Amino acid sequence: MTQKLHPWENPEQDYARTLAKRRSERRYRSLQLVRTLKILLTEFKKYDVNNFNSEILSWIDLLEDAVEYVDDEDFKSAKKFVSRMQRELKNLKSKFFTDRKEDFKGTMKSYSFQAELEIIGINPFVAVPPDILQKIFQDSGREKSPIPICGQINEKTYQQNLMFFKGDWRLYVNTTMLKNSPKRIGEIFDFTISHDSEPRIVKQPQVLSEALAKNPEAKKVFDQLIPSKQVEINRYIARLKTEEAIERNVRRAIGSLLGKNSFVGRDKP
Repeated sequence: MTQKLHPWENPEQDYARTLAKRRSERRYRSLQLVRTLKILLTEFKKYDVNNFNSEILSWIDLLEDAVEYVDDEDFKSAKKFVSRMQRELKNLKSKFFTDRKEDFKGTMKSYSFQAELEIIGINPFVAVPPDILQKIFQDSGREKSPIPICGQINEKTYQQNLMFFKGDWRLYVNTTMLKNSPKRIGEIFDFTISHDSEPRIVKQPQVLSEALAKNPEAKKVFDQLIPSKQVEINRYIARLKTEEAIERNVRRAIGSLLGKNSFVGRDKP
């Protein structure tokens, strides 16, 4: 006896397979939210903020317990909660760095100058005026490359190293510091510069660690990079805000290590 189909049913569609696919997609997206929530929990702990812990842990439990069967309403609520927590963390970080900037104001010597953006090879840079360069030497107590510095370029905060290359000291301006910097050669920008005495400790993002673990060849290249380049890659990934941007740039970073594409303004790692 032939089973009678409902009017909305398609006899050519494999409903069991479609349902399994949807469950697989929901499982993946739910686990992505769980991962983001765990990262948020860790980040809040860094700033000694615990008032969101119970809510975050509740959502983690809910999503992990019913990872394939979270209904649409709960999933939308979870996404809204994650977005709210990301905004809270962003505001918290902004306040923290503003407060820290105020704490150091008056103790950190800052110097201002204007410079034309130049390029050597594929790397944009500016030359720091000799008198300011001498002051950075005095403030840092060293004249050997690299010298950690921080400051602003057109009022946007940056953290970088002064590098000595081919007989000259250079302040390299990557795309993190200045959007599309390789395409802005010849423009003049306002800079402030200070010796940065803060420890340069950047924890490698977990997503990048996992990607390197899955690709031994890329990890071998990464491990052979000088520490400042490792820090540059780690910091670039760590500063990204959205999961999509993180995943896209981790793929680009791995591709760069394998020599397939450029990354952070460099054709080679």
